[in-house]
Amino acid sequence: MHHADYLAHDATALAARVAAGDVSPAALLDLALAQHARAHGRVNAVVRLMEREARARVAGPLTGPLAGVPFLIKDGVQDYAGIPTTYGSRSMTNNVPARHAHVVQRYLDAGLVIFGKTNLPEFATRGVTDPVLYGRTNNPWDLARTPGGSSGGAAAAVAAGIVPMAAGNDGGGSLRIPAACCGLFTLRPSRGRVSSGPGIGEVWFGASSESVISRSVRDAALALDVLQGAEPGDPFVVAPPAAPYVELMRRDPGRLRIGYSTVSPIGTEVHPEAVRAVARTAELLARLGHEVEEAAPSIDGAALAKVICTCTSGRFRRPYDARRRWGRGAMRWN
Repeated sequence: MHHADYLAHDATALAARVAAGDVSPAALLDLALAQHARAHGRVNAVVRLMEREARARVAGPLTGPLAGVPFLIKDGVQDYAGIPTTYGSRSMTNNVPARHAHVVQRYLDAGLVIFGKTNLPEFATRGVTDPVLYGRTNNPWDLARTPGGSSGGAAAAVAAGIVPMAAGNDGGGSLRIPAACCGLFTLRPSRGRVSSGPGIGEVWFGASSESVISRSVRDAALALDVLQGAEPGDPFVVAPPAAPYVELMRRDPGRLRIGYSTVSPIGTEVHPEAVRAVARTAELLARLGHEVEEAAPSIDGAALAKVICTCTSGRFRRPYDARRRWGRGAMRWN
């Protein structure tokens, strides 16, 4: 496979090429690493290479619906046994998990070849990706702009062509913001659809969930088929889907009733480009035959924002105790 072919394929297509014997997992890994080398100095999406682990995987047989496809995981929540999970913080550089997170194990069981970890803002608490530990990640479309956050490294890696899709998670827009910033697709699963275990019961009291950022809808559907389903010990479980998501995405949804709003829930100014983007989307949905109207829930936006801040800040004590880690270079809390 030539370099241009690699860039043109989504994960589903690459897996099909591997299954047909047209390209080997080792060759795909070489192409991914070469693209990383081209982009890294400008984009800084991948903050930890795991080439040794990846080479060991492609040396043996791989099975699963995504067998042989190069892949990246986020350096937060997605524990890989023996590899530090830093959450983008100097205080967590010695945090080395003893076992894989369930989502990582499922990615591996699907045949994906994990060869690195992507950047994120410290403790995934910002909509831009610029931790002191690893430095700023840039948007491949415009290096002066951000790829968003907190899964900014994942989005930048996909937009830069390093991988066709990459793992992320989302509690307050951490998949959706980077996907929007980088012109990509994502889907935030409902609470309980994907396990956060075994190290964590639920992230941010169930407000955060695991998924991928991709260039195609079918990749996101296939990834959700791989990830969905509870694990023993999960505190919250939902019923399985009626059919595989790769099948459900092909079904005609019928005429949907869709509401939209361009008003900030906390009364702040909304950029005119964002307003136009929402309006264009509403017009497109209406042309497709759906019932579309401007509407918004009646909520106290300021109170909601306070609850979210309390929720996220309160969870910090779960992954770390900042006071005990100051000696290892932790950031100060003022």
